[in-house]
Amino acid sequence: MALQTLTVPRSPGYPSTRDTEVAVDIATFGDGYEQRSEPGLNARRNRVTLVWPVLEKASADDLEAFLVARGGSEAFLYAAPRDIERKWRVDGKWTREAVSGLYDKFTLPLIEVFDL
Repeated sequence: MALQTLTVPRSPGYPSTRDTEVAVDIATFGDGYEQRSEPGLNARRNRVTLVWPVLEKASADDLEAFLVARGGSEAFLYAAPRDIERKWRVDGKWTREAVSGLYDKFTLPLIEVFDL
């Protein structure tokens, strides 16, 4: 099955964040000496939290429908701001808050995935 691509009408606003988690295997010896190595090809994983402070209600509906269709487990493609296109899934939950009758605030945490 081909991966779907997340498209939104505009880039997320501020404060959107990106964190990089680095996995390291460490072998510690009795004299304080340690050896460190990366555990495999995908030792660095990105997490982003995208925030749209003001998103039109119809656009928020479309974004939420895309996420619901993925069910939280299906990966999708997305190019986060200042980054290349990567595979992502929702990291836990997203938040949608009505800021007026026409606009919502949408917060979307994503975690990079490395499956096939």
